[in-house]
Amino acid sequence: MRLFADDSIVYRDIVSPDDHQVLQKDLNELANWSSKWLMHFNVGKCAILQITNKRKTSLFDYTILGQPLARVNQHKYLGVTISSKLRWDAHCNKITQKANRTLGLIRRTLSPCSQEVKARAYQALVRPQIEYASEAWNPLLDRLERV
Repeated sequence: MRLFADDSIVYRDIVSPDDHQVLQKDLNELANWSSKWLMHFNVGKCAILQITNKRKTSLFDYTILGQPLARVNQHKYLGVTISSKLRWDAHCNKITQKANRTLGLIRRTLSPCSQEVKARAYQALVRPQIEYASEAWNPLLDRLERV
């Protein structure tokens, strides 16, 4: 389990059917802990992301407090969109769209301003969006360099 502020992630290598049961046991223990300390999980925000390159995967219906967890192909964690194939296309597309929207806002609102003001706005508002967690998806940087 990994924790960061109010985000958490539980993961386990699934090699045999018994591993599914162990992971479900871990989820049950987390649910018991959250009930004890009155820090309930929002099950609607919880999801199963199975990361694998296998064509045929073993499926298991995980639950928290009796509620089934949704199975997803990609999920956002700490601002980074992770896909089931560990590809960064979806993440880079989202970053590119967000950075282009911010750049458009800068162009519209700062059109009468000097180039220096526009450059500072770009460095303060657009560059951090592009560079956040770039170590993970750096090979796709050419797409983002156009922004």
